[in-house]
Amino acid sequence: MLFFIYPKDKTTAFLEPIYLDVLKTLGQESITLISFDENSYEDIFNIVKDLPDNAFIMFLGHGRNDKLYGVFDDSHDPFVESNKMWVFDRKNLFALACKSTHLLTRCFHRTSISQSIGFGNLPTSVEEVEDIKKFQHVKISDEDIDKFKDIIVETVSLSIIKFYKEQLCFSGIYKHLRLLLNKKMNDAVLVDKNRNLAELIFQMLADMSYLRTIN
Repeated sequence: MLFFIYPKDKTTAFLEPIYLDVLKTLGQESITLISFDENSYEDIFNIVKDLPDNAFIMFLGHGRNDKLYGVFDDSHDPFVESNKMWVFDRKNLFALACKSTHLLTRCFHRTSISQSIGFGNLPTSVEEVEDIKKFQHVKISDEDIDKFKDIIVETVSLSIIKFYKEQLCFSGIYKHLRLLLNKKMNDAVLVDKNRNLAELIFQMLADMSYLRTIN
């Protein structure tokens, strides 16, 4: 069973095809969506806490190096802060959120998260691009950002589907996703002649992490 935690708002709506593609391919019997529309943050926290050991959790949303957020349209209140990341103990967490690598690394020795995959900056808006120092003098267009968002959706969807279809180990998602992103980056440079897009993909690759608790 794959559990999606998806705080959908106008800034994360582009991620919905990940959930829909996986749902269409694997079927409803393999997917559970934990919805912020129907549950409070506290309710969702308790649902996650009670999930079985080795559950596979996909978080699609916003993050920082000390928290994962809920629905930005409502408020900027956190869903889970670093001191409560133990809620994912003995579970596998794929956190598609900005700075989730920093969050997971920060709390690694204080939790028992079985395996996790995290990311650094994932600039999917002009404002997020401008906040990254190395991009401040690079003219990245809205079109570049839209293509980057499409690449995130495509590569993550394919990696999760491959994981289930081929019964890969959790680290196999990380390896396959890196492989797909590297191919997209090479295509951006060699085929599309779009170095700005390649830089955005490289940004995603740079701080992508895989962590595992050794029992």
